[in-house]
Amino acid sequence: MTKSCSIFFYEGWLNIAPTVINLASLLVKSGYEVVIYTRATEYLRPTHLDPRIEVVYLRQHIEFEKFVELLPKLKLSFLAPTIMLVLFALQVLIYRLKHHSVKAARSISIGIDTNGAILALIESYFTKGNLVYLSLELNYEKYSFYFYKLRAILDRLVYRRSVCVLIQDEDRLKIIGEYAGYEHTQVFYMPNSISSHNPYPQSNLSENTNFFQEKFSLDESKYPYLILQAGLIDDVVFSSELATAFEAIDKGFALIFHAAKQRDWNEPYMRMLREVNSTNLYLSLDPLPYEQIDRVFRAATIGLAFYRGVDDNFSKIAKASGKLSGYLKYGKPVLMSDLQSLSQLNEKYQFGIIIKDPTSSAEIEQAIDLIVSNYDFYSSNALLCYEREFDFDTQSKSFLEFIVNRSN
Repeated sequence: MTKSCSIFFYEGWLNIAPTVINLASLLVKSGYEVVIYTRATEYLRPTHLDPRIEVVYLRQHIEFEKFVELLPKLKLSFLAPTIMLVLFALQVLIYRLKHHSVKAARSISIGIDTNGAILALIESYFTKGNLVYLSLELNYEKYSFYFYKLRAILDRLVYRRSVCVLIQDEDRLKIIGEYAGYEHTQVFYMPNSISSHNPYPQSNLSENTNFFQEKFSLDESKYPYLILQAGLIDDVVFSSELATAFEAIDKGFALIFHAAKQRDWNEPYMRMLREVNSTNLYLSLDPLPYEQIDRVFRAATIGLAFYRGVDDNFSKIAKASGKLSGYLKYGKPVLMSDLQSLSQLNEKYQFGIIIKDPTSSAEIEQAIDLIVSNYDFYSSNALLCYEREFDFDTQSKSFLEFIVNRSN
């Protein structure tokens, strides 16, 4: 009998979701047929996943997009998320009827966050398989609209009915437990981390070739130190403050922002960044597919992991930060914002320096000088932290044993 697994990832940013990609890879190695259902979005798509992983990208029809655009004019904009989710569910059903049997033996249904969880719940009713709740984000809806309340109720139901919960750490589990009003008894902690090995095709560039030096034709004698912030380019990660602070630092530090999704040079925010720092800021606005992300992290001297504590999702970011795991995997020391989750992790491993004021050129310069003068110390600690806290293959073993035993 075929063992199957459906992963419902409604949000669509698969290329920057190492947890989802790694989880799918582990399951296919354990004999499962894995299908990831996700939306076609502006994010780049992984290009060389394990051929046994099927990714179904579902795109909205133009007629539906026009209909959704009318909802605000009808003062019905609150209906849009629910209608979009229903359409996505129908698209999944149609695809399944065309390409697969609706019911598969010994199946696993993995739902990611609220929307994915609801879809996984629906499938589990048909397959009678194992329902798994995977939490990547902590953005819970707090609106009073009826349809938002209904989705929240269903989300909590999935959390309670799931055979297990996958989440990054205890702090985030506490938050989701309070939201669900339920203390789940079967929890596996799984950091949002790239794998310790890259099973996918490497780039044609050798490991000795620096991606950003090549991309920007940087003179190594002028910029021997590349300071990288990968992922978001936005005020929520202090992009404008960091750009301004680095403009005043003239010590061979190049600041590089590498985007997680395609950005445009003509965006007002990008123009603003170039205006505040035309000295040593370099904008890398073309993302790479997941299989080549090693080129980005290898090229850095020091990584930046700055987040505003605007909500639980960001304030408890340490084990959920994909870029942090990327820096650590390649032994890159890290400068990071003064959030408790980051501070506690750094206090334990000493892989970087906490920056109290991201607008302070003097504080940042002093921190970089300290790291550069003790680089081997911070780099070896970064590798140790990755090995003990972020190695996905190691951290996922207990879940894999659990779910395989339930499927047999």
